[in-house]
Amino acid sequence: MSLLVGQIIYTSFPGVGFKSLVSQQVPSDIQHAFVQQIVYQHWDTYNPPKTGYRAIYLYQFSSDRTLFGWFYNEGTDDLGRANIPYCIGYYLPGLLSTVKLENILTCLGIGPVAICDRRQPPTILENITIPDFCNYQGVRQGIIITSEIRKQTHKDLLQKKLLNLFIGSDESERIASLNSLIVTNNYSTERLNALSPVISETNWVAQQSMGTLKIEKILQELMAKPIGIQGVALVSNEGQPIFSPIGMDKNSTLIMAGSMLYLAKSTQDEFNWQSIETISVRAQEGYIILTNCNRDIFLLVKAGKALSGLLEGEINRTVEKLQLELQTFQETSIPDRTESLPQLAAEVLPRIDEVLYELNAEILPNNDDEIRYRGRRTN
Repeated sequence: MSLLVGQIIYTSFPGVGFKSLVSQQVPSDIQHAFVQQIVYQHWDTYNPPKTGYRAIYLYQFSSDRTLFGWFYNEGTDDLGRANIPYCIGYYLPGLLSTVKLENILTCLGIGPVAICDRRQPPTILENITIPDFCNYQGVRQGIIITSEIRKQTHKDLLQKKLLNLFIGSDESERIASLNSLIVTNNYSTERLNALSPVISETNWVAQQSMGTLKIEKILQELMAKPIGIQGVALVSNEGQPIFSPIGMDKNSTLIMAGSMLYLAKSTQDEFNWQSIETISVRAQEGYIILTNCNRDIFLLVKAGKALSGLLEGEINRTVEKLQLELQTFQETSIPDRTESLPQLAAEVLPRIDEVLYELNAEILPNNDDEIRYRGRRTN
């Protein structure tokens, strides 16, 4: 689902000073609130963040008016002032569904779709289209939102609370450094610690590498079958890719797998079924199929037009190969030292369901359109 958003940029422009550039889709009261309620609230001119700082935010003025974007420390301006803020805002009118919210959270992690050179600003700022499944490369780095925050944000949306999220790079980098200590071969320490350590660390690393190569080879062999397969991925029971997807980008894999896994869990709970083996979506253009390999791992396949029986047969044969290899891979022992590492949950794609809600729109106070920077006129 692509999103058309209005764009706001606030920074110091040569010969002009601090000013907002705004596309036509952004109302004047949102422009004013962006500077007053977001920029001024999160950027302290007298105690600015360090060089290289970045931050993300998500703010709802009312249930049908959402603003999200990024902060960057831009360095100096043409007057020699240091720690110049470069603030980007994307304005999305209309009520949020959980699918739209998930796309926004993913977009914040990837970074801005486009950016303008503040030394040569455009005459007119255009609206921005965020591609389907956030399938783009950010022009600047964003901040990945943790599973806990994603789940809480989705919960707030479903409970009809106005969203107000701000995350700076300092906290994000601290969490990332901890995660890097406990993740090996895309398996969380929680999963690894369930295994019994009986061999040396050197042998464990070698066996893990060999297992990884064998599993990736199985996926590549399926991809190479001349039956119209366009993408394959191995995902956890939370929708997270375990190995790099083939033929699909990570964001698309996360959204598709998370949606299908949520459907599977909801169906299983509703009818009290023991387990779900396969979920498939069929269209004139092709198929999306999610098949259970074991309790924790699923195979996701995207295919174009193909004979369904032939496609299912190849998927079933691949699942059998994966089951044997995964059992060996997960039973491989690990060194004792991993038991002393801290426990953190792996990234979780929040449950996705199309839920729309209605709230009475909050009316922002009428303000004059003049923009100031810490009390100083910009024009």
